[in-house]
Amino acid sequence: MRAAAAAAARLGGAGRPASRWLAPGLQDQPEPSAEPSAEPSPHRTRQGGVSRSCLPLTRPAPLLQLCRGRRGGPAPLAAMCGIIAIFDREGSPLLVESTVKALSQRMTTRGPDHSAVYCQPTYALGHERLSIMDPTPTANQPLVGSALHTTFGGLSAVVNGEIYNFKELLGDPKVAALGVPPSTGSDSEVVLHLARAYGPDPAAWVPLLHGMFALVLVDEATGEYVAARDSVGIKPLYFGTTKSGRQMFASELKAIHDHCDSVQLFPPGHYYTKATGFVKFYSPPWDADDADLPPVTDDEVRGGLIEAVRLRMMSDVPYGALLSGGLDSCITCRYVRGGGGCRRADERVPWVGAALEGRDAVSMTTPLCRSLWVCGTMPPC
Repeated sequence: MRAAAAAAARLGGAGRPASRWLAPGLQDQPEPSAEPSAEPSPHRTRQGGVSRSCLPLTRPAPLLQLCRGRRGGPAPLAAMCGIIAIFDREGSPLLVESTVKALSQRMTTRGPDHSAVYCQPTYALGHERLSIMDPTPTANQPLVGSALHTTFGGLSAVVNGEIYNFKELLGDPKVAALGVPPSTGSDSEVVLHLARAYGPDPAAWVPLLHGMFALVLVDEATGEYVAARDSVGIKPLYFGTTKSGRQMFASELKAIHDHCDSVQLFPPGHYYTKATGFVKFYSPPWDADDADLPPVTDDEVRGGLIEAVRLRMMSDVPYGALLSGGLDSCITCRYVRGGGGCRRADERVPWVGAALEGRDAVSMTTPLCRSLWVCGTMPPC
């Protein structure tokens, strides 16, 4: 732990050795001085005539301010969207709107910005939203196809997560052949476009999704539905059943556990339909104990890291970083700063640090804050 912290300090501090994991353009950038400033807070350093400042650690964190929900009160830092879906061909008292909303709102802490349900005689969908892409009400969920475009009539969906390649998928030849422009700026809408363009077989379109997601899509015309979870299970999803045949999906166990006879974690990299059961759609070459893979070069690792950070900067709202002083968070912040993540050359990255028991995170993150040109705070633990 101490060795990693020391390496991280060298990574961001003046006079550090060039890290092989940093892009060449980042290795050569001038660093602000790490010497304590004689000026009052906010702390200032000057390099080459350019003043750089870091907010003092006692001021409110920009990231904490950003995480206040629109439904009132502060939202937890772990805020994210939450979904629930209930299917019962025989009908059920659970499909009453007030009941579905109550179950969905057990996950309110996940999505502080909007809560809504969509109920039909044999199924219901619920969504707790944290607005990231297209934070306007137009992109609220559940996504009801008939409300967006007549082409999507009968389709409805709830999605938690981000589809990183949604713009590329909207340009897919089959999707483009529909002739339907997106109705929102939300990445989630692409699920409706893909389902309509590729037809009822999820094997044709679920593997095209690149991102972190958990989703449920329904086709009222056929009565069929599909649920899917991203390739490595970044987004949570639970699957519950009853002896009567009811099936339920939810982002959190507490939303459905008392209404199911059995509940299991939805396996990553799979989709589910009632006809096929669980089907694995993600099978990379390295996902095998006996995989014989070629060596990976430093440049390939560096390029992969830069691309991973770039994809995750997809956002229509401000963003921040959790900076602990470890190697991974420091490298990520560095790529955000110098790898195109910032929208302006003088933009700083809001961050929140966290002190762990027996570890002085303040002493590690303060120099990093200056050298990485970020601003933030140290909340009480």
